Amino acid sequence: GSTSSRRGSSFGYDVVQRRLLSSAASTSPPSSNSGSTSASNEAEFESRAVRQATKEAAAKAEKPPGQDRDIWLPHDLLPWGSPVFFAALVIIPVLIWYNEQEEAKLKLENERLREERLRRRGASAGSISEGVGENAGPPSREAR
Repeated sequence: GSTSSRRGSSFGYDVVQRRLLSSAASTSPPSSNSGSTSASNEAEFESRAVRQATKEAAAKAEKPPGQDRDIWLPHDLLPWGSPVFFAALVIIPVLIWYNEQEEAKLKLENERLREERLRRRGASAGSISEGVGENAGPPSREAR
């Protein structure tokens, strides 16, 4: 796994370096001292390639993770293996459990309040229907 990826990356670097060196050799003007010139050109192009690769790596490192995708994933915010990631593995399930418990309590309270509200409406509707013959106005606060 990791050795093959290292081989692939060094192989890619070697290919780029050879192409740069071959293009430098073909574009350099002939001179009487071509041996030292080609060696200096090779070193110059190698240093250029190294500087360019360093700049590209630095540019990739400067961007926040997930910039190359359309969406952000949780591990972009909490990198795999970080202490915050492991803390989140413990804390988030506890928070989910607590939230479900609170929702169950609130649901029971909501049902109790709904029943109480319906009883009040039924009682006020009953008092209104009893008082229709006597008083045609709206029910008083005392009747509610």
